[in-house]
Amino acid sequence: VLVCLPIHHTMLADHGEHEPTGDAPPETAASAHLTGRERSLAMALFAAALALNGMVFAAISAHVVPLFQSLRFAGEQAVTFAALIGPAQVASRLGDIVMGRRITPMQLGLIAFGLLPLALAIFAGGGFSMAAALVFALLYGMSNGLVTIAKGAVPLQLFGSKGYGEMLGTLAAPNLILNALAPTLFSLLLGLTSPQAALMSAGAFAVISSLAMFWLARL
Repeated sequence: VLVCLPIHHTMLADHGEHEPTGDAPPETAASAHLTGRERSLAMALFAAALALNGMVFAAISAHVVPLFQSLRFAGEQAVTFAALIGPAQVASRLGDIVMGRRITPMQLGLIAFGLLPLALAIFAGGGFSMAAALVFALLYGMSNGLVTIAKGAVPLQLFGSKGYGEMLGTLAAPNLILNALAPTLFSLLLGLTSPQAALMSAGAFAVISSLAMFWLARL
């Protein structure tokens, strides 16, 4: 309240609704946004991409330190890899600030959702070694940092600003449900199989998530 409320008041106080002038173009052309069946398909694809990506991130993040330890990393190494995830998230968002004008929201989404299966593939392909774990932690954090931006930017590009809040709520519902279930489900999976197999199972869902995003981009 003490920090955010003054910031919001300062930034939003003078930004009321203004009628467009006769010479001004409309905010967005209606034809630029998906409608009808294409809109429904796009919403389903993006909701699936968000939900599966969020499920993988929630599952791994809840168990990240013991997961690294079960892969035979020492305790201090496991904590170090886990600690790199947060800075990687911040770094990716700073990178988006610098490079964001050069890529479209859809391209950002493809990068964001594609980094997670890439991170898991490198981790597994590198034999779960220390170098592979380092790359995994960085790409894993970068993916989540960019997905946070993409989940607001992509719907705005595809569907426009009308009903934006309700639309985001609809898209977020499956994501929130799977996020809540993921840590428990991943814990059960770890109890039934090896950590390597559990990570590969998570990787499969990450691939499906990125494929849904790719399909969406093709629209």
